[in-house]
Amino acid sequence: VAFISTWATDMTLSYAFVPWFFRCVPDDKQQAISLIREIYLKQKLKNIALIGTPDYDSRHTVSTFVKVAESMNIPRPKQYLINTSDQDFEETLSELEKSGIEAIVLFGNPALASDIIPLMRQRNMRQPVFGTLSLMDDQKARTPDWNILENVIIVSSDQWFTKKGINFQKRFQEVYGYQPGPVAAYAYDGANIIIEIIKKTGPDRDKIIDALSKIRYSGVTGEIQFDNKGNRGDKTGLMKLNNGDPIPIEENQ
Repeated sequence: VAFISTWATDMTLSYAFVPWFFRCVPDDKQQAISLIREIYLKQKLKNIALIGTPDYDSRHTVSTFVKVAESMNIPRPKQYLINTSDQDFEETLSELEKSGIEAIVLFGNPALASDIIPLMRQRNMRQPVFGTLSLMDDQKARTPDWNILENVIIVSSDQWFTKKGINFQKRFQEVYGYQPGPVAAYAYDGANIIIEIIKKTGPDRDKIIDALSKIRYSGVTGEIQFDNKGNRGDKTGLMKLNNGDPIPIEENQ
């Protein structure tokens, strides 16, 4: 049975060449490449700290980032695991300050950002902060948690910038009373891809899988097509929150 993942970023199924598995959200490797290009190649930062949580998804994402960095001949960054149930991050932040860290990359859910970024600001730590899509898991735009991510550079789901995405936000807010975060946007695209494919092919699962492998779909998160592993094939973008508004980050060519 064809399966479309709209949020999970673990690469296991993709790189096992499971032919019925597709993913319309960038995987861990794609997100790592985008962040590494911005941090190391564009901004020329070198002394980087990766901060994650002990859960599987966060650890796996950190591990992927390190592997991708090493494949690009980038020195292994420092790594820290923080339990978000423990509110005392002072020891870790003190160590980061002593180490002369130039930038911090967060791998975890919004609770990690909500805990650590305010403490950084209290300590007047001015290092730029970067993050993966998971930092916006279940986020609703323009809530207090959204404000915590001010000036943070995050992997973008692009629904903030496409014409379809902007219309989707307006209609979503009319129905639910708040602006949708990336979870809703990817889920919406995934559902619409399934609907469009079934309309064309009917309920035959082999025809559905074949059609998915060839589809080019213009969604609220941008243009979607799948590579030979079932991963989303387009570039993974970045954005920065400025006064609560997402601003796209242009990649140097």
